[in-house]
Amino acid sequence: MLSHLKSTQFKLYFHKIAELTLKKSDSKLFKQALVSLASDSGLHRLLPYFTYLIADEVSQNLNNFPILFALMRVTRSLLQNPHIHVEPYLHQLIPSIITYLVAKRLANRFSEIIGSLETSQQTWLLQYAKANLNP
Repeated sequence: MLSHLKSTQFKLYFHKIAELTLKKSDSKLFKQALVSLASDSGLHRLLPYFTYLIADEVSQNLNNFPILFALMRVTRSLLQNPHIHVEPYLHQLIPSIITYLVAKRLANRFSEIIGSLETSQQTWLLQYAKANLNP
């Protein structure tokens, strides 16, 4: 994906941020990476790669809210960075943001419904959903 980027430092930076986002989003280093994404001035060359990463990982991790939340934190940091122009990539970021918001809302609604049922009804509903959602 980064084959035409000349700088090894850019490649290393991108891969490290991606790894932290997907595997270590609860670490102190991830929080520092978010600060870096929100403030570093030389990230404009990596913006297409970050937008692709966000879109791709959101679509692959719809049931993994910690990863979705980490991706939205990366998105927020990029949007906050005053040194990069995100506008040309908004058409790629907005669907990911909306997907996250809808998935979160549906999960919260499902949790409310499940929480209002008796234990036997919860067990039955979850078994039914599992049987019908698995291909």
